[in-house]
Amino acid sequence: MKKFALISLVAAFALMVSGCSKVEKNPPNAGQKLESSAAKQAKGEGGPEAVGAGAVKEGTVVEKGLQEKEGEECALREFPNIHFAFDRYDLNDEARRILAEIAEYMKRCPDITLTIEGHCDERGSNEYNLALGWKRANEAKRFLVTLGVDPSRITTISYGEEKPLCFEHNEACWAKNRRDHFDFCRGECAR
Repeated sequence: MKKFALISLVAAFALMVSGCSKVEKNPPNAGQKLESSAAKQAKGEGGPEAVGAGAVKEGTVVEKGLQEKEGEECALREFPNIHFAFDRYDLNDEARRILAEIAEYMKRCPDITLTIEGHCDERGSNEYNLALGWKRANEAKRFLVTLGVDPSRITTISYGEEKPLCFEHNEACWAKNRRDHFDFCRGECAR
């Protein structure tokens, strides 16, 4: 975090020195400005400041800071489980909100893959709960795909009632167990 603050300070100072108060992502004629500055530098005219305000040279402290920030954004994260009503696999508003955050994260980080684990409470047969857990995991996958996530990056699995979070025999406990859990990894996830 201290590195990022230092890099931000260096970048802000560089902008003040260059006389720019605002850096646009794609300013008009940006290519021409950089090209003419580079041409001047090639001829020996102008110093490093001739490269142009807002340009980030490869290997500089600012460029490395931008890479670190991107790496932080794509660090493996944990998201909260989503929960389901008894004997249901439809998504509630809270589940859709969490899945929307997951979709944004996955679109920013193309090397991240996801395994969605479907879980159930202890009521019902093993076979029924395995099928219901699968429906829950696949409903979450379907929603992520509608938000633009590549389906090949998402795997689903059902554990049915086999991996409970809570072991009491009451509604509060059962509600915790009716869930989808999200397991992120880089590249192919180990099964």
